[in-house]
Amino acid sequence: MHELATRNALLVYPRFPPSYWGFQYAIELLGKRSAMPPLGLLTVAAMFPAHYRLRLVDMNVSALSDEDLDWADLVLTSTMIVQRRSLQEVIARCKSRGKPVAVGGPHPTSFADEIGADFFVLDEVEESLRRFLADWEAGSAQRTYRPERKPPITATPAPRLDLLDLDAYSSMALQFSRGCPFDCEFCDITKLFGRVPRTKSNDQVLAELDALYEVGWRGSVFLVDDNFIGNRREALRLLPAIAAWQQQRSYPFDLFTEASVNLAQHEPLMDAMAQAGFRMVFLGIESPNPEALKLTKKSQNVRRGDSDFLLHAVRAIQRKGIEVSGGFILGWTAMVPRSSRRRSPSSRRPASPGPWSDCSPPCAGPTSTHGSKPRAACSARAAATTARSRSISGRSSSPAC
Repeated sequence: MHELATRNALLVYPRFPPSYWGFQYAIELLGKRSAMPPLGLLTVAAMFPAHYRLRLVDMNVSALSDEDLDWADLVLTSTMIVQRRSLQEVIARCKSRGKPVAVGGPHPTSFADEIGADFFVLDEVEESLRRFLADWEAGSAQRTYRPERKPPITATPAPRLDLLDLDAYSSMALQFSRGCPFDCEFCDITKLFGRVPRTKSNDQVLAELDALYEVGWRGSVFLVDDNFIGNRREALRLLPAIAAWQQQRSYPFDLFTEASVNLAQHEPLMDAMAQAGFRMVFLGIESPNPEALKLTKKSQNVRRGDSDFLLHAVRAIQRKGIEVSGGFILGWTAMVPRSSRRRSPSSRRPASPGPWSDCSPPCAGPTSTHGSKPRAACSARAAATTARSRSISGRSSSPAC
């Protein structure tokens, strides 16, 4: 049988600019270099054939050197929109040294026509990465690869933790589900991952927890799902298994995630999350104005007959011992008729014990300005909380190359 030639693939995660997403200055105070590892690229790494040697450069942790580029036969990147300038710099450096570069992630998936890469491996890559690599090795690679469907993630491999410098990060990450049943006007999650949440099995998630535990990680672990309770039945199936795993090991991990506000209406789900060791949840509160929420299809944040629904929802979650981090979008008042521009009673009373939140500008269309909504990966409080206990992201959390 013909033995395949060894190939070197360099996985590059471009820099975040100084902003809410990077937490550069807060992270420095905690003795860390980045809030969270690039889970998407680590998962992609696990999909490579055995004849590939892999190297990861997270530019938020260490610089991309000429030696790295000279070593590589192929460069692959994953980016969110906020990383676009760094991506262009990476592409220019690859071209200057004659290295082919393939791009993926939420940013290229939505804006491929604005990026001058050699190859585009778009959307979720479980069923397309191997095809691209085989074509590239044969010298017949197409410019663009897209899957024919939203792949099940029950066969998605565990991320390659061995490629990481664990000490550089303030939190680790894993993924349970992709997709969200809601259709908020400003969010691109349903465009990227669909409205039918797909989930991993209990065994997959527990195996990833085992892997983190075995490499010595202790402290915060972010479940990067864009809506952890998008499929409540499957979440309730998983949570008791996590609780048992945590109890057997004296709760080595403080878990946090993001969820829709209707979490507060499901007592068994909140109880199960608390028992599993969830210490914080990010909620997309967006606005205290119900008219703005309805206008942007954020109906899950509005409840008829309860003008303080958001305040009551946050309090209900807090009573379970779970901290709430909130996201808000500024500027929505201009979208609402003047007669409806009033401050909700809940906007005048603090619902969270801390001031931390994600305040994003309103978006002009259905695709988020940052791509893949990574904001829940870390709020400023999340960054501090995760590092305090040991040590987010779009986020690119899913393996879109």
